[in-house]
Amino acid sequence: MFGNYNLKTRDFNILNDKKGVFTSKLKSDKGKLDSPEFLSIFHPKNLESIKLHHEQLLELNDFSNVIESEARLRINGDEYGVFQFFETVFSVDSDKHPLEMLGIVFDITEKKKVENELNKYQNHLEFLVQERTEELATANEELTAINEELYDKNTELTALISLNAHQGRKIEKLNNELMSKNETLKLTNIDLVDKKRTLEETLNKLREMQKQLVHQEKMSSLGILIAGIAHEINNPVNYINSGISGIKTPVNNIQAAYKDLNKYIVSLKNDSSKEILSDIQKKYNVDKNLSNLTLVIKNIEIGIKRIIEIINSLRNYAAKPEDIYQAADVHEIIESVLIILKHEYKNKVIIERQFNEVPLIYCNAGQINQVLMNLILNGIQSIKEKGKITISTSYSKKENAVIVTVKDTGCGIPENTLSKIFDPFFTTKDVGKGTGLGLSISYHIIQNHKGKIEVNSTLNKGTEFKIELPVFDSN
Repeated sequence: MFGNYNLKTRDFNILNDKKGVFTSKLKSDKGKLDSPEFLSIFHPKNLESIKLHHEQLLELNDFSNVIESEARLRINGDEYGVFQFFETVFSVDSDKHPLEMLGIVFDITEKKKVENELNKYQNHLEFLVQERTEELATANEELTAINEELYDKNTELTALISLNAHQGRKIEKLNNELMSKNETLKLTNIDLVDKKRTLEETLNKLREMQKQLVHQEKMSSLGILIAGIAHEINNPVNYINSGISGIKTPVNNIQAAYKDLNKYIVSLKNDSSKEILSDIQKKYNVDKNLSNLTLVIKNIEIGIKRIIEIINSLRNYAAKPEDIYQAADVHEIIESVLIILKHEYKNKVIIERQFNEVPLIYCNAGQINQVLMNLILNGIQSIKEKGKITISTSYSKKENAVIVTVKDTGCGIPENTLSKIFDPFFTTKDVGKGTGLGLSISYHIIQNHKGKIEVNSTLNKGTEFKIELPVFDSN
């Protein structure tokens, strides 16, 4: 289920609830957060924490991360399940405090059961490790005692040899038996150490599997949220796009008729008629209005095109990688991106190309185009006044890959946030100036191409992104 709500008016709007988590218990998909009908869905023990959560959101200053929380919701009668909430700031008020929140809710009851089972298994393993450790300690104490005993025996044997040379064979046999027992104890100790190491490795693997499970659930939830947002935005955009297409034809006809009318005015021999028609044109400013109308339609089309690009980017992030992979020239892709972004960097940023001869790459050209556009546009936006972006290409024989680097002279990225730049919704830009999805989508695309993406940055000096892409193989 996903929807939005207003922190100040307390209004909520359920956009999609296929499983009926809320809509099966509410009369409408809209209402108030404080209504008894809405609050009855939550477990009584969660009501106070929900109220406190909303109060804390009103004072929130950091909008870079998705806010996660859990609550127990009524499933059927007195039966409750565990649900996970992912929320992000959708809009802010004049004081830059959160106003509207966009969120998605998932039923994680079964997941919680699995996690509880994993925790029980983990606790059992830790108990076994502790038990084996204690056994090793006991064995070590026994070994110490035996070694001390052996030392005493050897001392006694030395005295016996000195006193009774004729008992040498018997003493030698006893010494061999003691040495044999000592070797056996050493082997036992080694075996216990190996078993302890095996148990520790098993425990570490289990912990890693648990982390991967939580990460996969989170990424799956984000994918569903993004796909839902893209779908909801796409519908009104299609209406606008169709409307603009319908407007262009009559506007073109009006402009053509106006040109014919101008020709007719010129051909009139009656000066008074010409003057009347000319005054009408000036009174209503027909020439300027027609020109402005054409410009407005063009600007709307540009805006629609940019919205569609954003929607496609969201879909690329949420969807599985397409199978449209083929040979492509990375230099052609870079040049097409630079043409599109020319209005962004002209008179501001110098683009330096350091292209080397490289083989074709095996890729989805549209997705690689999107990655390079994100990296180059980020570099342009990081340069406040004047600067330079260097784009270089090379071939790595060792990796059998084409290397593309994008290096800018911008403001750089702080070291404490560098590890977060590929996280979804994380951005260093002001609210409203960045979605926080560009680099996350780019990372997702490069991973699907079996490639690598790395970043190095120095604050106030610039940032360098390095991409490795597999070479096309005709076989």
